[in-house]
Amino acid sequence: MGDLKVGEGFIDAVMIRVTATGAASLGLAPTCTLTRLSTGARVVLTVAEVSDGIYKVTDMVPGADDEYLTEWAVGGGNTIYQAYKLFKVGGGVIADWENGGRLDLLLDGVIADIGVFPTANYVAIAAYVEDIRARLIVILANVVDTKEGKLQVLEVPVTAALNGGVTPIATITAQPCLIESIVVHADTGAHPDMITCAVKGGGGQVIEFIGTEVAIEANLDTADMQVAWTGAVRLAATKTIIIDLQGSGANAADLTVTIAYRACVDGGYLT
Repeated sequence: MGDLKVGEGFIDAVMIRVTATGAASLGLAPTCTLTRLSTGARVVLTVAEVSDGIYKVTDMVPGADDEYLTEWAVGGGNTIYQAYKLFKVGGGVIADWENGGRLDLLLDGVIADIGVFPTANYVAIAAYVEDIRARLIVILANVVDTKEGKLQVLEVPVTAALNGGVTPIATITAQPCLIESIVVHADTGAHPDMITCAVKGGGGQVIEFIGTEVAIEANLDTADMQVAWTGAVRLAATKTIIIDLQGSGANAADLTVTIAYRACVDGGYLT
């Protein structure tokens, strides 16, 4: 199962099912025996049913460095899943980090070396540091927000007059982007002057993301009501996404438009 620190408590649990039906076996009294492999010493542990068909040891605390085997048993007609498990106590990863472990000794050696480095070696150290910095720059370049295919999100508040007509929301910048979803969210409540607020994009607004049959006051007249579009639309750099505010008066809109998208080429984003 893995390495454990000396004295560190650990648990073991099994699932028991009725062999014939596969149903959870309830109310059983299985046994779990812990065997120390180097000596053969065996201890029967305390077991409790913690869920339907799940039985767990509650008092297993290993002692000295060694390998330990747990062995589960139960009456006929039942199947125990993972009835045997091997635990190694001491050594391994945890012991490596302890005082005197392999990693501790390695770090002690590095610290000692630094303490006695002649001045000439600082040039070499600086070169190593610069190499690491250059490698990190390359790694980080692959995870920046505008990396090709990485999900990006732009939120834009809309507070223009509700009869303001075509109102820009976003411009595709630097490289083409793939638009995947657009949400129009009502931030507060009713908009008495609103009739429609369609969302469109592309040259001449040829792409209709959310049409006038959906983006209407009845669907946005209460806080947190929203209308949305999902799909896939590629827009080239410099293309725009707009909201077309059509209303009976000039009261201010109180909406937020959220756009989820990905750059088609490294460096693409929406502004």
